[in-house]
Amino acid sequence: MHIRRWKRANPSMKYVVEYRGRAVAEVNKGFARLVELAGLGAEVVPHTLRHTCATWLSQRGASMTDASAFLGMSQAIYEKTYRHHSPTLRSPGWNAPPIWEIFDPQFHPSEIIVDDGWVEEEAA
Repeated sequence: MHIRRWKRANPSMKYVVEYRGRAVAEVNKGFARLVELAGLGAEVVPHTLRHTCATWLSQRGASMTDASAFLGMSQAIYEKTYRHHSPTLRSPGWNAPPIWEIFDPQFHPSEIIVDDGWVEEEAA
């Protein structure tokens, strides 16, 4: 279903990941080169970007429905892994912003939650 929707939205593209009209068969080689050029450590892998994106979505108050759909994971996994970063835990009546606003460079939420151990302290 997702591939059909992607194809309708991108009729000129032949491949999901392409460079200069040709399929990219292996993203890890190019990613490793980017990591090297950026001066990052070998521990930075493509999954690091997914994890960072999920964390930032939660910190910026994305709804679990929007964030889990964007990331292609179940709401249960998203809630278990990332919800502790969310301002919804501390702000009753929080209204999640639309996900497209979160990706706007001008987006500045009133509260961004960092992993400050709050959940762990409260749970103890």
